[in-house]
Amino acid sequence: MKVRACILLLLAAAPLACTSKPQSLELRARLHGAQALQIGTPVLLAGARVGEVISVRPVGFEESEVVFRIDNSKATRIPSDATVSMHAVEPGEYFLYLHVRGKTGPPAANNQLLSEAAVR
Repeated sequence: MKVRACILLLLAAAPLACTSKPQSLELRARLHGAQALQIGTPVLLAGARVGEVISVRPVGFEESEVVFRIDNSKATRIPSDATVSMHAVEPGEYFLYLHVRGKTGPPAANNQLLSEAAVR
């Protein structure tokens, strides 16, 4: 009887384990001038650090593909139409900024390519 109860409990909990939210989300962006970014460069959303750059590779003249990881405990929903911009704090020190205000797309998927923001 105890074995049967344990099996039923495991079967009931299995869907919850399979649908739990991942702890992080990896996103990509192609940015001009991003070759200066380094692994560990902070990613900000609404002024708070929500992630970091995990790789940068050149893909063209002055353009690089940047892969960054977002901590889902700090950023609950990144829309698929979010954009990304690169900013300098001081020479040699940068951060990425996620622009989500006014974006209405569905949640971004893992490995989603985001567009570069038009920054004035």
